[in-house]
Amino acid sequence: APAPAPRPEPADRENPPQDDAAARRDEPNPNAPKLTKLGYVTVPPLVDLAAMTDDQLRAVNGFTVLRPDLGKIVWLGSVDVANLDLDRDVRICESDGPPGVEVYDDDSAKPPRGHKLNGPAIVTLHHVGPPRDAPDDPALADKWRKKIDKAVSRMNCELVRYDFPNRTWEFKCKYM
Repeated sequence: APAPAPRPEPADRENPPQDDAAARRDEPNPNAPKLTKLGYVTVPPLVDLAAMTDDQLRAVNGFTVLRPDLGKIVWLGSVDVANLDLDRDVRICESDGPPGVEVYDDDSAKPPRGHKLNGPAIVTLHHVGPPRDAPDDPALADKWRKKIDKAVSRMNCELVRYDFPNRTWEFKCKYM
């Protein structure tokens, strides 16, 4: 009978090659993005991101952070989400008016353009406009469209659409 294959040394079992370790990982990847703020959701979901290898985390397509009641940010193309602190780096919030977004509010934490979350994205915000119980007035709708156009220009972004009846504003940014 052939001799049994040699058993790996204990050190080999504890420190398998990185690719094998990532593929067989039973615990969450410690390099997955962190997000603990209530009301925030990611696509892919955090649990799926935590199951990814480091290589997969460095190239996530369609990465999205959203607050279903307020809006979302969808990054275009492949995004490196490894080691991100989404609690610190992304905010979708209301502040005495319509919702807004902020990515990397701390310039010292902001990566170069085109890296991590500082890349092209489409932002969608809900509840942008007068209160829903405001009269259906074409002059009011026109006033809000002008405000939206001015804001998009000021941010150096591109208007995708403004849906006045539903109070939804979508714009595309080259960099966040």
